[in-house]
Amino acid sequence: MNALLLFGLLTLNTTVSMWNAYVAGRIWRECAGWMKAVAWSALVMSVCGFTSVLTTCFGFVMVATNHLTAHGFKVLEELTYLMIIFPVVGAGLIITIHSWIEAYKRRDFWSVGGAMYNTFAQVSNTWGAIHDTAPAFSDVFSFFKSDDKDDNAQSALIALIVAVALALSVGMTYLLWTAGLKHSVSALAAQRVG
Repeated sequence: MNALLLFGLLTLNTTVSMWNAYVAGRIWRECAGWMKAVAWSALVMSVCGFTSVLTTCFGFVMVATNHLTAHGFKVLEELTYLMIIFPVVGAGLIITIHSWIEAYKRRDFWSVGGAMYNTFAQVSNTWGAIHDTAPAFSDVFSFFKSDDKDDNAQSALIALIVAVALALSVGMTYLLWTAGLKHSVSALAAQRVG
């Protein structure tokens, strides 16, 4: 993959993950029911997006420093994919349905465009889950099951990278969510009154 394209995708994924967490915080106090499910879905997507970006970045560093082979990097990406694809599909379905509702209500360029983007992403992610999960699981399982001493050392590194990336992703999502809470409608109204 072209390095510039990869950088663009990582930047886009990071930006969308930041926005999802922040907006979930902004609406958190004012929403209930269906909208609370949408807010939770945004938080799930944020954690998954950050995890994907961080494992990729950490993996590149480990390959560049000869701690991880190209095959180990592939397994790292596949393990990350397996870990996030089902939460992404589930949360994405809720977000897609919400975007359809908003597009039907508002019928403006942004809401219709958002619904189209979310529909495309949902179809793509669902197709990927159906098509790519079994081969990825097979590769990851055979790599972790391997008796090769080098694969075992890399397996431990891969597990560590995923655990650290997930922990950092939850932390970053939480920080952005709390920043959104501070800028929610009720928080801003309370500041004006006080």
